[in-house]
Amino acid sequence: MASDKARLRVELVNVHCYDTEDNLGGDEFYVVGGVIGGEQRNVVLTKPIDINDQQTKPFNPAEAVVFEGEIPLSETLHLGIAAFDEDFVADWGRYGQALKEMLNAVNNLTPIQGQVGQQLIDVTMTAASEVLRKADPDDELGQLTFSLPVSELHSGDKPWAFEGGTWMGKWKYKVTYRITKVAMA
Repeated sequence: MASDKARLRVELVNVHCYDTEDNLGGDEFYVVGGVIGGEQRNVVLTKPIDINDQQTKPFNPAEAVVFEGEIPLSETLHLGIAAFDEDFVADWGRYGQALKEMLNAVNNLTPIQGQVGQQLIDVTMTAASEVLRKADPDDELGQLTFSLPVSELHSGDKPWAFEGGTWMGKWKYKVTYRITKVAMA
């Protein structure tokens, strides 16, 4: 008999830079965000990765898990993550405290249908910025938001591509993230 639950894991694998946002050199690339899956909530915050044009870098496995747990197939997974280029060095020694404050913000979030992904990005970035003492907002490079039934999620590596530009320059990135879904016996 088939189970109505799955063991689900969503993790960041690597980032490929085609063009950096910073036209004077490399970027300091990081990801921030959160996820709601059924009764479970989680956050992700990667420390900056020094990256330049045409480089591919892995995410630190200790920072890369966006979601992991058992979840009913009837539930919806709401994800909201954003990529940034760090302009001014933050107090990364407060990383653990930032994660705690981000999770508190996500736990206090009242999801609004159709806006959950953006809400997750907004509350996690605000909490992280306050704890890490960011004097100036970092440059947002791209967002990944979705709300999908767990039953429709499929295992495999997925691309998250984004590009953009300002008067300072243009950028183009591709993040690979992995979904692992195993039906419960």
